[in-house]
Parts: sequence; C-alpha cells; structure tokens
Amino acid sequence: MSSKSKDGELIARPLARLGFLTVRGSSSSGGAEALRQLIKLAKKHSLAITPDGPKGPAGSVSPGVLQLAYLAKIPIIPVSACATKQWILNTWDRLRVPKPFSTLKANYGQEIWVKSREDFEIAEARIKSFWAEAQS
Repeated sequence: MSSKSKDGELIARPLARLGFLTVRGSSSSGGAEALRQLIKLAKKHSLAITPDGPKGPAGSVSPGVLQLAYLAKIPIIPVSACATKQWILNTWDRLRVPKPFSTLKANYGQEIWVKSREDFEIAEARIKSFWAEAQS
C-alpha cells in the first residue's frame, strides 16, 4: 500500500516493475477503498505496509493497520530493517536509504493477532516495543 501522492508513486512504480501488487490510498485520501482492496488481497497474498501512515509521526501505528488485521483476520508481523551504511534524508520520517555495498539486516517479530477492537491498544504497544528493541 502506498499513498496516492507523488511520494507514493516513487515507491509504487518500482514495486510494480518488480511484480508486486500495489494498492493506492492512505488515511487522508482513498483509505476506505484501499482497506477494502487490502482485505480482499489478504485472502491470497501477504501484505506489506508501513504503519505510520503518510503523515506520521514516525514510529506511530496507524489505526488502519490494526483495523486491517482485525477485519481480514490476519496477524501483524512487525519488521525492522537497518543498514550498516545509509543516508538519512531530511524528511518527516527520517527516511533511510542504504548505501551501496552496505550490509542489510532485517528483524522479524512474533505474530500479533488483533481478534477484537479491545486488542488494538495491546497490538500497538507490542509493535512499538518490538521497534524499540530492534533499534537498540
């Protein structure tokens, strides 16, 4: 999922060329339709979403991610990635771009199930806790 903005296009086009399906929308534009499409896609495909949404703040968890996990009955698997050498862009989310020949490391957390709306706060706390541990 990527936003309908020009920034969203910067990621959607390369993903499409690599064979990934993309859904365009965000909490601020086309979110409800994107959510419906993602629920449908979740029946046959794995989904990848940056959970802080198009406007952040960085490190936050958009309610749409929790809603998607709940409605599609799929787990959230938190992921953290880092590079040994990287550029950090002066953007709201401090986007990091790996430098050539750097080593990349990905950390995967335990499945987080959202079985009811009461689980939203717990799931959000578990995601944030995973990120905090992965960064230390």
